[in-house]
Amino acid sequence: MVDAFHRWCLFCHAELRSGARNGPRVHLSDYADDIVHRSAAGEAMRIYEHENRVARIAHARLLDLPNGSRALAMVITLGDRRGANPAFVHFRQGHAREAERLEGEVVGVSAHCIVELDEDPDHVGRHRMMIEEARGMGRTPINLLFNSELKAISTGRDERFVNPDTGNPNQVRPVLQIWPQQSRQMQQALENGTLSMIELYDTGQIPAFDEQPEFSVQRRTLKVKVTPAADGMAGALERLRAIGREQGYTMLKVNWRMPGGDSGTSETHIDLADIGTALLSRRELITVEHAMSECTHQLNDEFVQAITALFV
Repeated sequence: MVDAFHRWCLFCHAELRSGARNGPRVHLSDYADDIVHRSAAGEAMRIYEHENRVARIAHARLLDLPNGSRALAMVITLGDRRGANPAFVHFRQGHAREAERLEGEVVGVSAHCIVELDEDPDHVGRHRMMIEEARGMGRTPINLLFNSELKAISTGRDERFVNPDTGNPNQVRPVLQIWPQQSRQMQQALENGTLSMIELYDTGQIPAFDEQPEFSVQRRTLKVKVTPAADGMAGALERLRAIGREQGYTMLKVNWRMPGGDSGTSETHIDLADIGTALLSRRELITVEHAMSECTHQLNDEFVQAITALFV
């Protein structure tokens, strides 16, 4: 269940290059204005999976980061014709009410995404990027949407270069690749440390307890000790995730300890599209004072400000 006041964000790098052989170097800043304009015109979208899903840059704008560089801030929505209708449960009475769709509506989720237009000085050719984690909205659909937009913009400009091998004009074909920033601590823990305990848990209702006024179930937890097989701890975690999901658990928490005594945790939702990425990547929990909805088509200024504060 999505928390209205807390959202995890994934630290990434965005690498832009020409997809053509011997293509020229391309710059993300050269495409930012067009992405903003196409978003405002309702053109920044990609329909796929036999027209059952639509991803779109619903809102975009340029902004200044605390470090003095510029960034492109976006809200990306994902609509799914096959998604189950959202529902609300009365807190006291327990009655469920399904929210009916209006004509043309589909079930949707959204994620904020901010990418720095200047290159990361520590990683040549890459741009720092942060993506709000949302179920069904992993790096892959965002990456595909970005490349769809870059192709449309470049084709509309008729961007070409002279191929030095052939002397013929070729299309530039800008291509973006999003890479997660690895969590050094979690990576080292998998390679050199020990995982002291793995927890599967959920906070869903349990009728047998919830019907009794003297009981208040806070969390259902299963603690698991893992002895990894030949494919290592990462493979074991993926199998544990699959089993936990079948048994109704919603969260997976890894507790690790390094030989020197340092310890920590890595926690992620069991249904995230890129759960391996989420566990092994650098993430930050963002807290806001005003409740956020599960899906929005407008940038949330408070949330954007909290994310941009991490670009230092």
